[in-house]
Amino acid sequence: LFRGQAAEVLNPEAHNIRDRMRRAGVAPRDHLKEERERLKHISLARADAEVEAGAAEAERRRRDGALRDRSLSRAQAALAEMGVGDTGGEGRRTTRRPAAEMAREAEASRAAAAVP
Repeated sequence: LFRGQAAEVLNPEAHNIRDRMRRAGVAPRDHLKEERERLKHISLARADAEVEAGAAEAERRRRDGALRDRSLSRAQAALAEMGVGDTGGEGRRTTRRPAAEMAREAEASRAAAAVP
């Protein structure tokens, strides 16, 4: 064997920086592994944020519903105190009686006024 060949066999030349780092006892960085871990952490953080946002939205809806129910019951109590009874029908937003009922009352009052 030639001197150069023996040296190459016993102490091969490090061809790149990673080989030289390994020979020096330093573990080279695994950039792919670090990137996978970083993306995994981002994904977990995003999932946690979505869960928290969903919980916050559910809480907001619950509070809005409770406020709506309280307001409705207060309004109904105030109307009852004023003597306004049931104005007919679920979902009506007016205290005015239906036109047909008002027409019947007007007809009855005109008939009562014409009798004397």
